[in-house]
Amino acid sequence: MKNTFLSIRPIAVYAAFFCLAVLFFSCSKNAAISQAQKQVANPVTPGNIGGTIKGTFLQDSTYFVTSDVVVNKGDTVIFQPGVKIYFKGNFNFFLHGNLSSVGTKADPVWFTVQGQAKYDNPTQDPTTDPAYAGLWGGIHGDSTTNFMVFKYTHIEFSGGKIGTAQTFGTKNGGYSAAINFTNVNGFIDVEDCWFYGCIDGGSSIAVKYGKFNVMRNVFEKGGIYGTECFEGGNGCIGNIAYNLMMGSCTNGIKMSNGGTLFQDDVSVYNNTILNGGFRRFDYGGAGNQGGRGGSISFEQNAKGQVYNNLIVNCRIGLRIVGTGNYSGNALLIADTAHMYYGNNYNYADSLVLADQFYPTTFLTKPEHTDIPNPSTFLP
Repeated sequence: MKNTFLSIRPIAVYAAFFCLAVLFFSCSKNAAISQAQKQVANPVTPGNIGGTIKGTFLQDSTYFVTSDVVVNKGDTVIFQPGVKIYFKGNFNFFLHGNLSSVGTKADPVWFTVQGQAKYDNPTQDPTTDPAYAGLWGGIHGDSTTNFMVFKYTHIEFSGGKIGTAQTFGTKNGGYSAAINFTNVNGFIDVEDCWFYGCIDGGSSIAVKYGKFNVMRNVFEKGGIYGTECFEGGNGCIGNIAYNLMMGSCTNGIKMSNGGTLFQDDVSVYNNTILNGGFRRFDYGGAGNQGGRGGSISFEQNAKGQVYNNLIVNCRIGLRIVGTGNYSGNALLIADTAHMYYGNNYNYADSLVLADQFYPTTFLTKPEHTDIPNPSTFLP
């Protein structure tokens, strides 16, 4: 028995190894792992759209907006990569629900006008530039809109006058912001997007209430008569950073409380603001003179932090309103006790602009961390 047991045990061990080897090689060569099935909720059929809509705009599909689009409360519209939304007239997206537009760098989402050329001659009269023609309206969130998300999305030629307003903060006959957000309890996230053209709907992005994150976007030609690339007000809280803002009509960034019980508290950092404030001076209406437009502005009890921004050839530098009157215009002061700023870089290629790095009659104080060091050129 003893010898038999010893002779059997190696055989059992070899058999076990053989079974394991067969199992390993069969799994490694023949295993078929099925791919997860992507379920599309309420697919929106490509082609003409208008009226009440919900669901998913399908990847790399084309849609033509032929009337105002309405998203009901509780519903969500989703735009997959490569979706192209072409506006056939001065129409809007009115959101009582939510929106997610998430493209990719290689396959972005587009809200634009089909075949519309861009005229980027610096000497062109803005009144003849289609960037300021308001060829369609904008994307308007209501007080019931819980979230709006834009990533890798192009928004072009917006800003037209609204016909029949359907969301909080819009009005009949008023100019449209490209994106308008108004829910004090909501959140809007805009990252890696492109904005081209607008008129005077407040800004390319207007956040009147709620929390926001605006990062790594490019803004070009924001406003012709008196508007900003970004405007926050009425107690919004968030971050605006790493953006490039070129040729804004008034300010690149404006924070203004608007007299509500809520207070803005915004961090503005690492933005580049180029050639801001000139069209407001040349084409604006009342209050276009003096330090009314330029780069970054805090007023009407707004507070925040402003650091590490690059301000290049703007009519005025960082503007912190600390007086109730400027050149005959009534201004409401910022929360100057809670404004923090420094490490901002100012550049100008003319003495007139350099003299406004720290705008006269406003409260902005030179900081030793600024570049160039104020002590090297200020009296």
